[in-house]
Amino acid sequence: MFFRRLLSIATIGMLALALSGSAHAADPVTIQVGYGAGGSYDMASRLVARHLGRFLPGNPEIIVQNVPGGGSIKLAQLLAGGLAADGSIVGGIGPGAALAPLLDPDNVDYDPLSFGWLASLGAVESFCAVSKTSGIETLGDFTSKEFLIGASGKSSTTYLFAALARNALGARFRIVTGFDGVADIELAIERGEIAGHCTFSYKDLVGRGLRDRLNVIARFGRADVKEYNSVPRVSEAVTDPLQRNAADLIESLRDYDFPFVLPAGASAQTIADMRKGFEAMMKDPDFLADARKTDEFNVDPTAGDKLELIVAARLKSDPTVIAAARDLVR
Repeated sequence: MFFRRLLSIATIGMLALALSGSAHAADPVTIQVGYGAGGSYDMASRLVARHLGRFLPGNPEIIVQNVPGGGSIKLAQLLAGGLAADGSIVGGIGPGAALAPLLDPDNVDYDPLSFGWLASLGAVESFCAVSKTSGIETLGDFTSKEFLIGASGKSSTTYLFAALARNALGARFRIVTGFDGVADIELAIERGEIAGHCTFSYKDLVGRGLRDRLNVIARFGRADVKEYNSVPRVSEAVTDPLQRNAADLIESLRDYDFPFVLPAGASAQTIADMRKGFEAMMKDPDFLADARKTDEFNVDPTAGDKLELIVAARLKSDPTVIAAARDLVR
């Protein structure tokens, strides 16, 4: 009887210990996304949140928190100092955050290489497109008429590509900033408050049926989209060799879109564990099937170690090219 009671007590103790250990192992991970709800980056973060936990130690729950501001620069600055670097927080930032200290050094001061670069989900193309109700139908209209283009922060791709198009093409439109993200910008287009924006993806135009409501004027990036090959690529409109290199630097932001990072100070082991989880997730059939349901992007991933090398190479660009790039996005 005594031994039976002792065994029962031991069993209860072991069960309590196991439950305690599993609860600790499953502490949640928060993906902080630098844009408002409903846009491409928010949807990408929620896609990752549905699957990543299966590939991390302890299979933690993944929570998404929106931290909009400045085209993800607000979040990037938080990631550079002040956020936990133990793997409990992952940042979903815009690719423009990688070049922001180069292109806007007066307002952005952090080292992008201090982040733990984990992965990017895709290489995408972008299009400048305007509402058919805007009266802007041709490249000539786009460069000669006065109208409004929407953007979030001045370091976001929504602003950088619009500014590049305006300056490279000699256009007259004005850029309105302050939107929380693309979803917010597109609501303003529907209300007729602005004409369009310059970060529509091919899946936006086709998958969401927007091409019936938009006039596509110009494109960015190196992706080959046969349906829109006749649409002028902005960098190719630049004839000066230095400015052409600068335009290419800006357009290269399309090469690693939807990047995810750890805050500055993360240990090599934490970065390695998280990279391993992302790499496994991005090959997982269930994740890929879920990704195909979204109209926002195609999964064309870049692994974290390669992504870090790409960012480092961009940051070491020729100073004269960097200066020219700053001029092109003013």
